[in-house]
Amino acid sequence: MTISLHRTMAILGGALLAGSLIAVPAANAEPVSTNVALSTNGGVATASGAELAKWAAPMANDGVRGLLPNGEQSRWSSNYSDSAWLQVQLAAPTTLDHVTLRWEAACAAQYKIQVSDDGTAWTDASGVLNGTCDGIDRVTLTAAGEVSYVRMQGIKRTPIGSSFYGMSLWELEAWTGAEPKAVAPLGLVPIPATVTPQDGAGFSLSAASRIITAPAFGESAARLAEVLRASTGYELPVVETGEPAASDIVLASDAAVGGGNAEAYELSATASGARIAAADAHGAFNGAQTLRQLFPAAVESPTVVQAAWTTPALEIEDSPRFGYRGVMLDVARSFQTVDEVKEIIDAIASFKMNVLHLHLADDQGWRIEITNEGRAAGDTIDYSLLTTVSGARAMTQGGYGGEAGRTGFYTQADYQELVAYADERFVQIVPEIDLPGHTNAALGAIPQLNTPGSSHPATATQPTAPHNGSGAVGYSYLDPDSEVTFTFIQHVLGQLSGLTTGDLIHVGGDESHDMVARYGQAKFNAFVARVLGIVHGLGKSANGWNEIARTTSALQAGDKVQYWAGSTAELPAAAAAGAKIVASRGSSSYLDMKYNAKTPIGLTWACSGICDLTQYYSWNPGTFVSGLTEAQVAGPEAPMWSETIRGGEQAEFMMFPRAIAHAEMGWSPQAKRDVTDFTQRVGVVGARLTAAGVNYYDTSQATWFAQGAGLHAEADVAAPTTLQVARFFAPGTKVAAGGATIAADLVNDADGISKSEFDGAFGATIEWGDGATSPATFTAEQVRGVLNSSGAYVISGSHAYDAGGSRSGRVVGSDGRVVAEFTVQVGAEETVAFEATAETRCLGSKAYVVVRATNGETAPIDLTMQTAFGEKSFSAVAAGKNATNSFAVRSASVPAGDVTVTATRTADGATVSAAKTIGYDARSCG
Repeated sequence: MTISLHRTMAILGGALLAGSLIAVPAANAEPVSTNVALSTNGGVATASGAELAKWAAPMANDGVRGLLPNGEQSRWSSNYSDSAWLQVQLAAPTTLDHVTLRWEAACAAQYKIQVSDDGTAWTDASGVLNGTCDGIDRVTLTAAGEVSYVRMQGIKRTPIGSSFYGMSLWELEAWTGAEPKAVAPLGLVPIPATVTPQDGAGFSLSAASRIITAPAFGESAARLAEVLRASTGYELPVVETGEPAASDIVLASDAAVGGGNAEAYELSATASGARIAAADAHGAFNGAQTLRQLFPAAVESPTVVQAAWTTPALEIEDSPRFGYRGVMLDVARSFQTVDEVKEIIDAIASFKMNVLHLHLADDQGWRIEITNEGRAAGDTIDYSLLTTVSGARAMTQGGYGGEAGRTGFYTQADYQELVAYADERFVQIVPEIDLPGHTNAALGAIPQLNTPGSSHPATATQPTAPHNGSGAVGYSYLDPDSEVTFTFIQHVLGQLSGLTTGDLIHVGGDESHDMVARYGQAKFNAFVARVLGIVHGLGKSANGWNEIARTTSALQAGDKVQYWAGSTAELPAAAAAGAKIVASRGSSSYLDMKYNAKTPIGLTWACSGICDLTQYYSWNPGTFVSGLTEAQVAGPEAPMWSETIRGGEQAEFMMFPRAIAHAEMGWSPQAKRDVTDFTQRVGVVGARLTAAGVNYYDTSQATWFAQGAGLHAEADVAAPTTLQVARFFAPGTKVAAGGATIAADLVNDADGISKSEFDGAFGATIEWGDGATSPATFTAEQVRGVLNSSGAYVISGSHAYDAGGSRSGRVVGSDGRVVAEFTVQVGAEETVAFEATAETRCLGSKAYVVVRATNGETAPIDLTMQTAFGEKSFSAVAAGKNATNSFAVRSASVPAGDVTVTATRTADGATVSAAKTIGYDARSCG
């Protein structure tokens, strides 16, 4: 028999399909290859022994390449012997193509593959091989015939440090043919209610594209244009009139969409154009977020890149399950800047989340400016002390590396800026002032609050409560019997209400342990009832943690009760009083919980062990409380407390992708939700987050897919130059020394392991566009670490061009995929001589736009005319000759507009292009 060992294979690729739920076999498809060693295919693994019982032989053929749901590693680790072995009995005699060994760090330094018919007599199926630690070996077996057993026979172990332990395998796989390529699903998150693939090509965005919008949807159109312009470099004018062309995006108003649901939309993307229809601007915005996800991931890049800006051909009808879908930021314990909060607003809005709950005050700090303007008669409180004193305070412990909480506050102008920014993205900011507990920051700033009935009675030496920067809870409270308390609350909530456009004010109400111990539950309930009355008197509805559910007499329609922990017994009565329940069950909602034991920040009280993506997805907010109907649930919210979290990047790391689980849980129909399908789609979303610069945890619960985009470079003639030609977004990977390849991070060190579609080393070749090629170098923009994801790479190479001009090249991966196409301007940019005119004419009652271009070169050129009414190309227009086309407007009138004419000259392999934009006047032919 002939044996060969492949250290690196053609890496598993993935092309986006037109639908995540439909897979159509290609005509004349190759037979499907099967891993017959897999336990679900009947394989039975046994071994010479195991280092620990939890790392027994069945872990090596369970199909899990990493961590189990309980956080344990799914691997076999042998007994302490150089001759240790692992074997799999197949369900039936089978002819094998190859065996794949996925090694952990403690691989076999030397081993061989053996096969058997009966499990007793063994035949060597390879020579002595050297294991690839933290890597993959593929051993191809040819002319082996049918076998019933396959074995990895160890010969020598690899030392770890200076000690020898067991040989360790993640998986032993026995394949009947070439391993199937990983195929990325359509990465739509949340999954829409209905997705219907269409025949033919999808929508293509181009330099001629416009966004034609109904007047009421102008803000949604502007937000979409901002994103698309940044990455494509296209002008993308937003207009309210004009006949749609195939390259245009249309935002249309249609009162029939959604049956009265303001967030509903319909979307179609085909070769005829892209169209989003909605009855309300919010629905149009939601449809635009879905359209973004249909383009390549690089569309989220904040800088111009080059890609084929196309979508699959499909139609979507969609609307949300719940009207409330949110996250919470605790900026009280550790401050986040206006820009950091804006980045989070952008990220959550892209997943159709519509609530940002801002926890503005707690024991450790006060973050919102309250002025003395409008104080009630006799009110002597200096409210500016709230921020001058407690705005300068925060957590004093708990951060990574011992970092204290960050201090600061929002001026009223800052807060209004955030509210307006969120409103433009259909995100409602819900501000929280926690009452009556969690108020040490207020007591530490305002002397008048430190009455004998408060948690800190004033003394001559300590007129205000001392700062407490620990994470202690339950000790602070305001005096329930002092009118000063309610004067303070009325003024603070009154100003906050005036600054907040949304209908909700959150009043806290949680963990008032010492107050209840001192005054009793009835006094607490009365306090909360009075605060709710203040909120209602300001024309707002109230939200509060589930402790306020005991005050059912003060709750009314529009109010919310936010369940986080403890008994749910009071919730049905609160719902019956008119309040809706916000589902924030701590064990599967709190974003400040550690993902696993390796997470260096975060807490464990609400969720311990594995608190990862699937844990946060796998529950139903519509049924989690007995006695509630789904109609009585407002929706889910994922809170994130900041005892240990510092700044926006750490907040994003803890938030994503778990908040995305809540986004889908709140939006998508329960019947459409499937955790396996969800994690597959999140694996596509990762490249999108990477391109956008959003930090996240690249969990091993998802297989992360990669996408690339080209860059434009400039070079001098005949000068060897290192050129950056592409960006590559490959989450879950690390780059090899020297930058020749990247691979999935399977080393279980401080940052843990991840998963990638690349299960071996992935390299690339640069084709420079002049017949030359060279190896690509990957440079990580940020190395994967304990508090950041990875996978953003710049691809570069060194080359010298012999002649000037514009060159088009591409980067080709070691698996054959085209990673990106790029352009290089070599030498001074040349131009093309031509003239162009545009005018409007009437033919009977029909209006036309007539475009003429004249070749001013001495050689033929190609001409392309792009208008709102179509596109026309002419090849090899002779020197001095004209090209003319009349574009039908299909109506009796045409508004003023522009035409883009592009001329292209090709000589000696170099291409030079030039474009002109020409205006034309309005005309009526009625």
